[in-house]
Amino acid sequence: MNKLVLSLFLCMSTAMSAQIFTSVSLRKIAGETASDTRIAGISPAGDYVLTTTLGNKGLKKLDMSTGREEVLTTAAGAGVGAVVSDDGSEVVFREVHFTTDEHVRMTALKSVKVDSKAVSEVMSPSRQLKAYGFSGNTAFTMDENDDIMTQKGVSRSLIDKTAPSVFLEDLQLMLNKDGETVLLSPNGTEETYIWPSISPDKKHILYYVGGEGAYVCDMEGKNVKFIAHDCRAPQWYDNNTIIGMDDKDDGERLLTSCIMAYTLDGKSQRLTDPVSLTMYPYCSKTKGVVACSTGYGEIYLINLTK
Repeated sequence: MNKLVLSLFLCMSTAMSAQIFTSVSLRKIAGETASDTRIAGISPAGDYVLTTTLGNKGLKKLDMSTGREEVLTTAAGAGVGAVVSDDGSEVVFREVHFTTDEHVRMTALKSVKVDSKAVSEVMSPSRQLKAYGFSGNTAFTMDENDDIMTQKGVSRSLIDKTAPSVFLEDLQLMLNKDGETVLLSPNGTEETYIWPSISPDKKHILYYVGGEGAYVCDMEGKNVKFIAHDCRAPQWYDNNTIIGMDDKDDGERLLTSCIMAYTLDGKSQRLTDPVSLTMYPYCSKTKGVVACSTGYGEIYLINLTK
């Protein structure tokens, strides 16, 4: 059996007969995209996606209905961990540079208005970036003392200090809750963690352990549940459903990749064909839409109905 056939078999074998979605349809977004383009985010309403390069340089807004692209920033590192505000009007992104004297990696946190393209600074360049995002429509981050930081002129009182958030520090899973940061790392500190997120109802944490797969635990880091090995770049679709990618390569090039759905009670469903090379899913909060990109830089929407 050659590698391509084997990869197809492995991807197909992960899908159980149980159905999660009753309707699945795939649509390519109109417009031109470069071959080094991938998805970096999606608006809560599902009306636009954020795209970046494979090297995570810059962010573009791609309108889902027209295919029109607009540059939001050309900052290095902006494609990693970009977050969209609840109303879709603003995006928080990272800007990375290295000092000329010691070649130390520094990361600033900035926000950009989607319509005006106006950029403001949330956090000046630092060696350490902790929890950040939006509280409603107000961008914020935590400094090294777990104090709230916002854009200049924006009141800190707008931030819900009790809302939990997760982030990575030295590839360990950290939880910030009630203004205090604690080490979580539910599978042990000898593991490496990536892609953490909190469920919409704030009851579970989703994360990926390097070399093992996707897991879910409760907000105390207990009741750890294995989801799947082939569930990379996992995202919450709703409180019980997780969307991820099952990609296979030969060490040099991508052979197959498909988008998968999993539930907390053990069901799974393949949403795209492995030969489509669809990767990096992002779920809208309100629309029942998943955006993904292909190895060729194409952008697709998956419309789902339960």
